[in-house]
Amino acid sequence: MGESEIRNLQQYNAILAVPGKVLVFPELCHVCGGCILTCPRKAISEVKNRIGVIKEGFADDLRIVFGELEVGEPMAAPLIRELKKRLDGSSNAILDAPPGAKLPLIETVKGSDFASL
Repeated sequence: MGESEIRNLQQYNAILAVPGKVLVFPELCHVCGGCILTCPRKAISEVKNRIGVIKEGFADDLRIVFGELEVGEPMAAPLIRELKKRLDGSSNAILDAPPGAKLPLIETVKGSDFASL
């Protein structure tokens, strides 16, 4: 892993090392796995944390899949990634992105063929 890749992994500041102490800010975690890849002592492991739920249903022949983020949970991107895994690719899908121009929008449109703003 190159220096620029490590710098990109540290951009969210979810882990801060100060002399004699390491501070962890779970609300800043983007579930990218960068901390696990860069920890020289392999002292970091991931734990599952419920940030929301994915619900599925039908309206006539239309399959609807949507995510509900837990109240107060700041990171929507992991929920969006999990929701997109449930798309089978055999038919067209319409993804409604959250407002803004930050990570949740980027995560929603990543891999899309078309976008309508």
